[in-house]
Amino acid sequence: MKFIKNILAMCLFVLLLASCEQTVESSKESQVPSSAAPTITSVEVTEYDKTVYYGEAYNEESVKVEATYSDSSTITYTSSDLLFDYSSYDPYTVGEQTIRVIVKALNKSANITVEVIKREVKILMISNSFGDDTVQWVHEIGEDLGIEFTIANLYIGGCVLETHLTNLKKDLAAYEYLGYNKLTKTWSKTAKTKISSAMKYEDWDYVVLQQGSYDSGRSFSYAYIDEIMDRVLELKGDVEFLWNMTWAYQQDSGHANFNLYNHDQMTMYNAIVAAVQEKVVPNNRFKLIVPNGTAVQNARTSHIGDNLCRDVYCHLTLDFGRYIAGLTMVAAVTGVDISEISYAPAGVSEIQKAIAIESVLNALANPFEITQSKY
Repeated sequence: MKFIKNILAMCLFVLLLASCEQTVESSKESQVPSSAAPTITSVEVTEYDKTVYYGEAYNEESVKVEATYSDSSTITYTSSDLLFDYSSYDPYTVGEQTIRVIVKALNKSANITVEVIKREVKILMISNSFGDDTVQWVHEIGEDLGIEFTIANLYIGGCVLETHLTNLKKDLAAYEYLGYNKLTKTWSKTAKTKISSAMKYEDWDYVVLQQGSYDSGRSFSYAYIDEIMDRVLELKGDVEFLWNMTWAYQQDSGHANFNLYNHDQMTMYNAIVAAVQEKVVPNNRFKLIVPNGTAVQNARTSHIGDNLCRDVYCHLTLDFGRYIAGLTMVAAVTGVDISEISYAPAGVSEIQKAIAIESVLNALANPFEITQSKY
């Protein structure tokens, strides 16, 4: 019996010893370090804008970077997590450019290739000789600012809105089509052109309307705008409309219809502003107003004075006056900053260029108020 008890005691001891060894082994296993943390295997830009317009800031918010780790997990980083290195990027050179994108938290980077392109804008004016003044320097101004303009004017001297509507209704070949040859950098006129034909010459983005100069301050004469728009849209349904607000006559103008404004420039300017505010501003089919009338009036407050017209009809001077009108059109339509523009027509001095820029910027900021020039 004693022998059996000894055997049982020994068995119990062996079992306890085995249990202890398992506990020790388990404890040792728990002290073995875990495997190393996942490492980065790649950093890749997964989303970004692949094009940018000439001279414009790159859209950093379009960029997303994905970091992939050795355990196949990923983390996405957006613009607030990134730094952008533009040392190899030139926004004023058309073509492919490189931007380095750096993930701040990882100090890892990747390159993106974007293409700097010129913006293309196509504008058809249905107007008159004041339209010729407006378009003259648009191509050269646009080229300096990296914008490719196609602009033309359907011209009838002194033409008013009512006549444009009649010509649309009857599909009359009543216009001269003033177009620009980009290769020769010259203007040419095609006689006996219909509006319906001109609408097919290009895939126009915008059609510009304006009133004849002597009617520009008489609001009742704007009654034909909506029907003109309706008929133009029947010819091209996706075109947008702009309004070119024209300028008042020079104070000493001998224009036969200046008597409609008591031969007074400020009376005429104020009447133009009032008519546009009453008949054009509320019309939501106009994308914007090109405030040429105010830009010209602003320039008249400079030391140049009331000397922007070249004839009795108050057509603008070929260099300085037309430069103001072209700058106003380009700046209004594109929203591009013209303050550092290099181009000016031959004959326009540096001080005149500064006056033109100032006059246009002030007109864009306050299209229905005259701003005194600092020059």
